[in-house]
Amino acid sequence: MHIFSIIFLSAFFIYAKQDSLLIKSIDSLSIVDSINIILDEKTKLFTSYELRSFNPDNGEVQYFKKQHNKNIDSIFVSNDAIINNKIINQILKPYYDIPIGSQFSKVDEKIVKRYYFITDKPKYNFGLFDNSRLGAKFSLNPQFNSLFTSILGINNGDRFKIVGELKMHTENFLKNAESFDLYWKKNDSTSQIMKFGVFFPHPLSLDMGIDWKYHYEIFNAYYTKNENRVMLQIFTPYFYDFKIGFIRGQTKITNAGKNNNFEPLSYNAFSISINNDTRNDRLLPYKGKLIRAIIDGGLDRDIIYINSHTKMLSFYNISDNVSIKFQWIMRGLYYHKYKIPKSRYLIFGGGSTLRGYQEQTFTSTQFQIYTIEFIYNEMSSFQTNTFIDLGSVNINPLMKHIIGFGLGIAQISESNIIKLEYALSNFNFKEGKIHLKWINRF
Repeated sequence: MHIFSIIFLSAFFIYAKQDSLLIKSIDSLSIVDSINIILDEKTKLFTSYELRSFNPDNGEVQYFKKQHNKNIDSIFVSNDAIINNKIINQILKPYYDIPIGSQFSKVDEKIVKRYYFITDKPKYNFGLFDNSRLGAKFSLNPQFNSLFTSILGINNGDRFKIVGELKMHTENFLKNAESFDLYWKKNDSTSQIMKFGVFFPHPLSLDMGIDWKYHYEIFNAYYTKNENRVMLQIFTPYFYDFKIGFIRGQTKITNAGKNNNFEPLSYNAFSISINNDTRNDRLLPYKGKLIRAIIDGGLDRDIIYINSHTKMLSFYNISDNVSIKFQWIMRGLYYHKYKIPKSRYLIFGGGSTLRGYQEQTFTSTQFQIYTIEFIYNEMSSFQTNTFIDLGSVNINPLMKHIIGFGLGIAQISESNIIKLEYALSNFNFKEGKIHLKWINRF
């Protein structure tokens, strides 16, 4: 009977336009029911109808729609102590400044882009408390990943060689939404890399983040490199993940390096980075986009230099199970009126840059890599892919380039991801490279 009355009122009594409401009845109960049909529980909080005209002869009343700019007074969170309350308050702070309405939902997009551990828009409900105060109950679903990753690169050609990487990554260990990184890579007995990183999105409950990275490297027993990078993450209206900071580094040359024309360096620079990540997953994504750019500018001794790093990727879904990934990586160095030192050359090749080649195969002052990859997700526990990597040290990659191509398969479980890729280089079928990655969640 209640459903029938709603249909009846909707069909015969209500004539609603964008800013007005005409009701073909002067009965008070019918008028209240008519307005309640239009206003849901959420809309009632910031929308009302005021009487414009009353005509007892025709049995009609007309109301004028009025929007109210209401800001929430308090926020309640279903958190279950996953993140400290001080951090939660900083994350949801922008909602206090925006009135409920169409603009309020735009904050959802900012939150997703600003924080790496929030991949879905926050869910919330509005309600009144203390009779007249407006509150919002939020439900956050943070996705934290603590991982131990090992990567092996195996060359099964004439010269059998194994290259290894180890990485430990923890998130929210202190319940401050922070992350810690520890990385080690060994190419051979004379080349190793060690990295350490710490990131806090809101240290001391401040409305900015801090990111510190340390890099130590030994290259072919020619030189050792030490670099510290300290960045402040600030939030701007246009770039939700924007960092600015300072870099300090030095390179010490061995006797072997000196004999091979390497020179010692000491450099300081300002750094700016922009990151926009809308991928659906940080480990095995197949939807969304990523734009990341880093520019360092400063002095190497008394010489002006610029170091840039850009990465762009995008996924396009052909069907429910098939996606295409396009990726472009570009790195470049520039020294003003000075030849770029060999100890600053960029090194690439291997599973993380150009598959089908050994690690640290190529060195150059600039390079770019284009990737096209087909990803197939038939089951939630398996993912397969085929890929082509095209690399070049020229501005025009079609003039001179190198190619790596292959296929891979990944097995996925709640605690582990095992990904195996087999790649060939420049259509050389005699030599192949195996890239094995094992990720353990803890």
